[in-house]
Order: sequence, then C-alpha cells, then structure tokens
Amino acid sequence: VENPFWQKTIPEIKKKVTLEDQKTIEFIAEAYWEEGELGKYFDFIYNHDLYKKIKTTIDTGMVGDLRSYLDYLLKNPDGTKKHWVVYTENHDENRAVEFLKENFSKSGAVVSAMIRGSIFMVNQGQEIGCRYRPPMQVSRFRQEEENQDMVRFYDDLLAIRRSRLFQTGEINIINSENGDQNSILFEISRLDTKTRSVVAVNMSQWFSSVQIANNASGIDIYNLTSGEKSTNDEINRQNILINLQPGEVKIACLSTVDPENSRPEDECVLSDIKPRGCF
Repeated sequence: VENPFWQKTIPEIKKKVTLEDQKTIEFIAEAYWEEGELGKYFDFIYNHDLYKKIKTTIDTGMVGDLRSYLDYLLKNPDGTKKHWVVYTENHDENRAVEFLKENFSKSGAVVSAMIRGSIFMVNQGQEIGCRYRPPMQVSRFRQEEENQDMVRFYDDLLAIRRSRLFQTGEINIINSENGDQNSILFEISRLDTKTRSVVAVNMSQWFSSVQIANNASGIDIYNLTSGEKSTNDEINRQNILINLQPGEVKIACLSTVDPENSRPEDECVLSDIKPRGCF
C-alpha cells in the first residue's frame, strides 16, 4: 500500500543532511512485505525470501529454486531499484551454525555474499562461530570460545567481497558443463582483464562434481570451506572438474595471461593459500 509518509520524509531528511553536513544518509527497511513499494524510497531492504530459500534448500537438498532466485537477483530483469540486505543470521533467528550446521552455514553465507550491490549482514558473533543467541531483552552475551576456522572463513569471504574483481566485475550464474545440478556456480569476470573466478557452492545433501571449460594458462583452486588449497580436483586441457562434498565451497581462479607479460591487475594466483591473492 502506498505510504506517503516515507515518500515525503526520506527525501526531506536526505536533502537536509546533505545541505547541513555535506554528507549522505541511507535508509534501511527491516520489512518482509511491500518491498516493491518501499524500494521506491528506501535504499536497502531486508531480503527474507533469500534467507528462507537457503534454509529450504538445505532441508530438502533441492537446489533449483534457490539457483533461479539468485539468478533473478543478479540479473534484476524488471529493472527496479532493489538494493537488498542479505543474511543467514540476525537477532531474531537462531545462530546459523546451529540451525544450518557449520558447513552449510558457510555455503549459505557464500551464496548470500555473491549478490552484488547488496549489504551482506554479519550478525554479532556470527563471524567467530557463536552458537547461542542472546535474547534481545538481555544486555549480555554468554562467553563462548572463538571458532578460529570460522574467523578465517569470514576473513576470506569478506576479502572476496572487498576485492576489485568482485566490486567491478560482472557476476553471473553459469551451468556445469556435465549437467550437475547439486551445486551453484558463480562466475566473476572483468572485460578489461584476462582473469575470472568461479565460485562453486554445493548446496545439496549429495556429492557434486561440476565441470567448467579450461581456457586458462594458470589455475588455482582454493577450498573456502576448509581454508586449504584444493588438491582433489581434476584438470586437463579441455575441462576442470571440481569435486564438492555437501555444503562445500571452492573458488577457482583462472588466468589466460602469459606470466612473462602479466600486469599486477591481471594476476590471479592464490598467494599463501589465500583467495585474496587471486583478487
């Protein structure tokens, strides 16, 4: 339903802030309905549909609906202004490592983080693997030991989000060349370089083996789930076969640049087994 309050108030506040402080201000709506109408005025809106689809996919193992929805968010075919707040955990929901389990909490975070133009929300304590959700009425947190692997994972994932390739490249969902339907493949590429990355996320309950074309002179595959360079994949002259356990995420960095003639912005290698070296 049209709401004249937001239609009038938000532009007035933005104008006042700009004139008085020479700064900008953005409005975020924690809303679960009427997103189309609110999107005319608010800069960012909670995307609870993505959250629910991630949970349903993990429960059922059926990836198709989630893949289609992610493709829709990336392409934005109706051309509407919808900047989303995406998340796998917030103050009203149980901790992701508890209700999604650790591996799938990672894969769910990755598919959320791949949505360009969004705010990727990390709830307080999520980045260190907290398992207990404190009630909002209680102003203290239970003491929990940090999960160092979860700290490493979010460091890596946020480094990818901040990367030049992610911020300026084009992101598309591509199909596995062998027809595998268990994983979702995000291709991140830039037209002005000869590098690209493919983020492979197994959102199903079954083993996945995805295949992408090999047109690269340099290939590095990093296991974002475990924090190790991947060694159990198959690479030949025509194809790259990436093997994924349920909930597992790997990132393949591909380069067609001759190392002798490469520039720093063309490099796509996993320096010190860190994906940030690829970006």
